[in-house]
Amino acid sequence: MTVSCQAINVVRSAHDGVLSMVIDSYDYKNFLRNACFDGHQLNGEIKKFLDRREGNKIVFRPDSGEPVSTTLDCLEIIEKGFGTYLNNKGYKIFNANVGVLWGDGLDYHKIRDILFGIKAHDWAAENLIFGMGGGLHSDVTRDTQRTAFKCSAQYRDGKWFDIFKKPLDNSKKSKKGRLKLLYDGRNFKTVPIDSPGEDILRTVFKDGELLIDDNFNDIKSRTMRYNLYPVQ
Repeated sequence: MTVSCQAINVVRSAHDGVLSMVIDSYDYKNFLRNACFDGHQLNGEIKKFLDRREGNKIVFRPDSGEPVSTTLDCLEIIEKGFGTYLNNKGYKIFNANVGVLWGDGLDYHKIRDILFGIKAHDWAAENLIFGMGGGLHSDVTRDTQRTAFKCSAQYRDGKWFDIFKKPLDNSKKSKKGRLKLLYDGRNFKTVPIDSPGEDILRTVFKDGELLIDDNFNDIKSRTMRYNLYPVQ
């Protein structure tokens, strides 16, 4: 599987600074080989970005899988492409201004495990960036119910194309194609758009216009009716 042109366009369009690239949509190892090894178009664009201005940095974000082993996999692949040198403590640092960003379900213990893991394999902590969202203030996040919004289809040149995410961590595979939501009075079910049954989804925002302006009480009332029932 080759890296899509979207990744190349992201790098070409990036402003100066730190560019974070999510790399697990399909196969993060394959993505890194394209990004870090000579001869690949993505690698060439990354080098141009890094050379364009001092301080530009690219961090690769695996975003799924077991944190310690996945981080080590990424570090080792990047090392093969960009090389490393040893700091004054004897730990490895990338020759290029690149690194790894981990931000999937982090807490104190996971960050500690990752840092201990890379230290045991002679990697410097400065190769990593950590990101935390909901975990900073509560443990109730979109991952609590494994909920996320993903693009599932794209209309291009008069034709619909399926889009989906299928990382090596198969638990994060996303739905693909044009979809609708059915409700039978007890259960919700997501099905292809040409399936029989009434679609209960509503267009709320389109072309810069707010089509439905629900107030808070309406939304609260709706959640009280639906929150006991599973979504498939």
